[in-house]
Amino acid sequence: MPGEVVGELFSGIFKFIFRIFIEVIVEILIKALGYLIYRPFNKDVDPDGFKVIIVGLIFWIIILFSAYGLMTSMAIDSA
Repeated sequence: MPGEVVGELFSGIFKFIFRIFIEVIVEILIKALGYLIYRPFNKDVDPDGFKVIIVGLIFWIIILFSAYGLMTSMAIDSA
């Protein structure tokens, strides 16, 4: 019985932290950045729209590929 209570407590805490983490990633790192990038090109943009999410995701994909390319070029140069 006490083990079940502790398990439920930790499960609830983990779900809460995970939900906050996902909301921060989606809301700030993807939607907000996508909105900031897309806003100068279209004044009539929905901050929660599909286009904003796509622009934010494309930005992060470009950043990741650029970082990977930079890291591999630095590794080649150092060898």
